[in-house]
Amino acid sequence: MFAEKLHSIYIYGSVGRGEAVAYKSDLDLTVIVKSPTTLAEKNELNEKTLSLLRRHKEIIKIDYDIGESKEALAQENLYEWGFWLRHMCTCIYGEDISTTFPRMKANEKISAALNRDLFKLTDFYRQALNNENMPEVTKRTILKRIIRGAYLKINVEDESWSTKVDENLMILQLHFPNEELFEKIKLIKSSDKPIKNSELIEILEKFKLWLKNI
Repeated sequence: MFAEKLHSIYIYGSVGRGEAVAYKSDLDLTVIVKSPTTLAEKNELNEKTLSLLRRHKEIIKIDYDIGESKEALAQENLYEWGFWLRHMCTCIYGEDISTTFPRMKANEKISAALNRDLFKLTDFYRQALNNENMPEVTKRTILKRIIRGAYLKINVEDESWSTKVDENLMILQLHFPNEELFEKIKLIKSSDKPIKNSELIEILEKFKLWLKNI
């Protein structure tokens, strides 16, 4: 079963920083496994996660970043997994491999590595939005990923490093004061109204165009 191949678990995001708000914040976990996860194991994890969320409604969602220990420790993944575990996460279970990586200063290689699948993700999100019943929390997760992705395109030039989504958006607006895309994102993110699929699709299309032109 999935638990048998667990190597270590790391926490990050608002819960990791001690800034989470009950009934509003999600729980972000990086999970390192000893061998590849099967579809059956992923389904098992999803079922147990849903059961946990039903018992703890103060957590609105649990996001997992799952990687193999071999992949995480590979030298070619230093700027992605190495930086991520060393500087963005705190180990809460198992053998802490973050200490095997050197301390690193955010640079262009790190930003590019963390943004490696950005275009692929935007296409995946666009396809997923064909589902009219997509949960609101998932839509807001997509919005956050857009903001983080955009920020990682300019943080080196901006000479900043922020892990908070609201700060990322603020920096983007200071960097691009006339960019309507980020103003639109801010309006949607700050509103309590449910996000319409059509709104998010429009944001994704404009974001892809912005990426091509930056």
